[in-house]
Amino acid sequence: MGAAFGLSIGESVKNKYKREGRIRPLKKSEQKRIKNAVFASIVILIFGILVFFLMYLLFYEF
Repeated sequence: MGAAFGLSIGESVKNKYKREGRIRPLKKSEQKRIKNAVFASIVILIFGILVFFLMYLLFYEF
């Protein structure tokens, strides 16, 4: 419930700052860095799930 309030308040503050011009658009280099970070995060997540699954198969006694 606290997360919902936090998200709604944060979104309203973000929209207010956007209207006032306090938030600038991202530069190409910033967009590229964010895209690379998201890609790396997804790769790490998939790798972690794969390792967990393999460990489960190797160490689980049937």
